Amino acid sequence: MIHLPAPLSINRYWTIQRGTGAIGPSAEGRRWKAQAKVLAARQAPPGAPFAGAVMVEIVVHPQTRQDGCASRVRVDLDNAAKCTLDALEGVAYANDRQIEVLTIRLGEPMPAGGMTVGVAPI
Repeated sequence: MIHLPAPLSINRYWTIQRGTGAIGPSAEGRRWKAQAKVLAARQAPPGAPFAGAVMVEIVVHPQTRQDGCASRVRVDLDNAAKCTLDALEGVAYANDRQIEVLTIRLGEPMPAGGMTVGVAPI
């Protein structure tokens, strides 16, 4: 399993590039992706990056409040997928087009929030 920091909202991950008007990762998005890649590389499963079809399971853990309960503020599950899958390219699999099974769900809260990601060949 790969443990990653809480994903950015897709609204913070993407931005309109000045001068060109093209949409691309924001500076914050590039920093998150670089950090996630380094962490994932340290925790990659044996045999990764996989060359064939893979299955990916993402569990998003909301941040806990001071009372230990889950924060009401959390990233939408569908928003968590894209930046996470992009960050795992070249680490867990060569290209995210290899993903044939993708599951994403809400998990137990954690103090700083985060994600647990499993990747396996199929």
